[in-house]
Amino acid sequence: MFLRISLIILSLLMVACSAPTRKPHDQAIFQALVEDATLRKLAEQCNDVSKATEQKVWRAQKEWWQRNGAFVEAADYGFSYNMLNLTGDRQETGARYAMALSFDIVHEAESRSKKSINDELSEELCAEMMANYTDGKMDLSENKDLYALLLNLVQQKENQGEDLR
Repeated sequence: MFLRISLIILSLLMVACSAPTRKPHDQAIFQALVEDATLRKLAEQCNDVSKATEQKVWRAQKEWWQRNGAFVEAADYGFSYNMLNLTGDRQETGARYAMALSFDIVHEAESRSKKSINDELSEELCAEMMANYTDGKMDLSENKDLYALLLNLVQQKENQGEDLR
């Protein structure tokens, strides 16, 4: 009995420790920037497959950006705002934050694109992946919690964006 309870507590602690430590607002910024970077990485890889694929990539990027561009720009604004409002004893704090988050974004985007492209990149695989972006399956609005936070960021950007500049 004691062993069973210990294992349950240990597993709960492991889950709690492995969860992201970002605040929901920061996680929304991260997710929006990662999704944009992932699409760009996939597009870069699929552009070289064929002319037909190149057209699908262009269309997917254009349509995805029309639906999600304001959110990505708001996330970029939130990222910049966070950097300006960092406090710390050292001047390098902002630069370290920017470098760490940028590295995390690129790493996550590369990881996602590699998962999507397992072995060999084909015209069919690229068409399928780009269709997910064109059809809205990869839209930022698909996650309702994330969507609400991104809407908040869009409003913040509209209200305070000039102050940041």
